[in-house]
Amino acid sequence: MKRSLVFGITFFLCLALVGCGSDSKEGLIADTVRLIDLAATEVGNIKTKVKEATDKSNDTRKKLDLADAMSAAKKLKETGEVANQINKRIEKVRQKPISAEDKKANADNERERLNTAFANLHTKRQELRVELAKAEGLDVPNAKDEVQKLRDKIRDAESPFESLQR
Repeated sequence: MKRSLVFGITFFLCLALVGCGSDSKEGLIADTVRLIDLAATEVGNIKTKVKEATDKSNDTRKKLDLADAMSAAKKLKETGEVANQINKRIEKVRQKPISAEDKKANADNERERLNTAFANLHTKRQELRVELAKAEGLDVPNAKDEVQKLRDKIRDAESPFESLQR
């Protein structure tokens, strides 16, 4: 729930960006959408690594090894750090005044693009949750511990996104 809140706040931050600035707002919106898409891809990569490790462990009945998934989580953290850089650029643009009509028009123009990117990210996160639950339910000795370590790593990777809400 907390993670959904963080990504929701990031989404609304992006929506608030719409209409801010002059020439650079389109670039910032495009950067934000690319960043959301990149985060979705990286969450999908983590899910794929979890699925591969789960399938391998299930076939061999050996310990669950989520090292590759943990490495993929590092890339998500790097994306979060880029999000903080974009947020700084957004804050600079927000200093420029814009009329309410322009803000509404820009929001209407970009809403679908941002909603689509955010919905994709949300779907990928849901798929990851399902895979983590499957991995946790494996009948191997270390499954719960490994999944908990990965969840902690993912929580750490999402921490830069959480700082955006402050």
